[in-house]
Amino acid sequence: MSSAVIVYATRYGTTRSVVELMRTELIEAGLEKVELLPVAEADAQRINGADLVVIGGPIYAGRIIGDIPKFCDAHRELLTGRPVGLFITCLYDGEQAASQLVEAFPSWLHGHACASSDLGGQVKLQRLKFIDRFLMHNIAKVREDVDRIRVPAVRAFAVDLVACLRPSGSVEDSAVS
Repeated sequence: MSSAVIVYATRYGTTRSVVELMRTELIEAGLEKVELLPVAEADAQRINGADLVVIGGPIYAGRIIGDIPKFCDAHRELLTGRPVGLFITCLYDGEQAASQLVEAFPSWLHGHACASSDLGGQVKLQRLKFIDRFLMHNIAKVREDVDRIRVPAVRAFAVDLVACLRPSGSVEDSAVS
């Protein structure tokens, strides 16, 4: 039975929505069990049984939020012992998003990761705290709600993640009735 744990951080719920979509896509792509685990609840025991660990969160002011970097460093040995996927949610795409993805995680983890992706992002201004709304208006120049979640990228990432569990060069078994 192939399983995955998605360890994530979220501030206003966008990343939670993305990981829920990711769970659906991973199951459709062939995983049997996918657990969503907020980084505050993640510990070695909860992730040790997973065949695959996926880690990610949103970018605010150019940095990944929450305790994602601390989690990665604290669980280095555990993470390097299994396939790992990395993702971010952000409003940028292209080179800017790629740069933020590189900056979000330690270099040793990028070197180990079997898949990584920026999955787009979303801003609903009415949900933001005053300071975050101020930063969005004045730094990011966001003046209205934005929905840039990249659903095709989530699907492609899920397929890449499931491929991480297959031995190199293997052909997927076909079902026999």
